[in-house]
Amino acid sequence: MAKKPKMKWDRGATLRGFEIVEMAPLEVLSNMPSPCAIPGHTAAMDVDVKDCFTKSSIKHITEQVEAGESFDPPMLDYERMFMGYPSHEGRHTTYVALKRGEKKIPVLVAKARARGYVENQK
Repeated sequence: MAKKPKMKWDRGATLRGFEIVEMAPLEVLSNMPSPCAIPGHTAAMDVDVKDCFTKSSIKHITEQVEAGESFDPPMLDYERMFMGYPSHEGRHTTYVALKRGEKKIPVLVAKARARGYVENQK
């Protein structure tokens, strides 16, 4: 059986005020709200619920991985909180990484203003 290709990440993708941090996909998803819009749930709680992630997005991302394309890292911005969650991007890509068995992925994390990270206050 052919080995699955590893996901390729564009580690040059940086933004001012952000740094790249290696995180487990489940840890990233635990800092994102539920795609099922269940109050108090995180995306990490929904990883085994088929209808919580857009199937067409998952299929498209999986095809991109198989084709060897690279991805921008997911993003968590703790300076822009909404309903207890950081502003975020890359939930579906992180889900694909989790399902593919990726142990760690690069994540763009916003640095809190000269104080270190801000705790996610849910």
